[in-house]
Amino acid sequence: MPSSGTATPGWYELAAAEYETTLPFLAPAPYLVSTRDRLKALKAALAALGIVPISPASIDAENLHPALLVKSSRTDKLRAVWATHDGAATVLLVSGWEPEEPLLYARPLTRAADVVAARLEGPDYTRLVGEPELPDYRSIVDGFLEAGVPGDLGEKKTFTVHGMRALIAALMLNSEARQPR
Repeated sequence: MPSSGTATPGWYELAAAEYETTLPFLAPAPYLVSTRDRLKALKAALAALGIVPISPASIDAENLHPALLVKSSRTDKLRAVWATHDGAATVLLVSGWEPEEPLLYARPLTRAADVVAARLEGPDYTRLVGEPELPDYRSIVDGFLEAGVPGDLGEKKTFTVHGMRALIAALMLNSEARQPR
């Protein structure tokens, strides 16, 4: 605890020490060291390539904020390019012409020409998570349509379940009819 210059009772110092042990988030977290190391690696990589950012990278409590290398140009349709370090390599991020657009991965930074390429080519969409694995909706619907209706639902609920099954079957038939052959 910071000292205010006034004398405090001994019990207060002990209580303050105990209080600090109950707040683990106040202790230096291991990811802060990693963030600092990433910042150092980013600055070193940019300096080695002779790149001086417009806005340098920085860190706050737990985040590495990327360095702005080149601003966007709406008239020329050129993207803003940012640099960060992902823990393994220095990478380039791009954003669109509007300030609120998200930063997207573009490419690794190995030479200064990569900044120009990222600005012109834009994001590398293959680096994104990829195509999500969709469930087999047809088998799910078939299982639902083939399943029997429990007898203890009551008349209104049984009628509702049969109506839902009929609507789902109609939607599936309609979607199959629209599939290209």
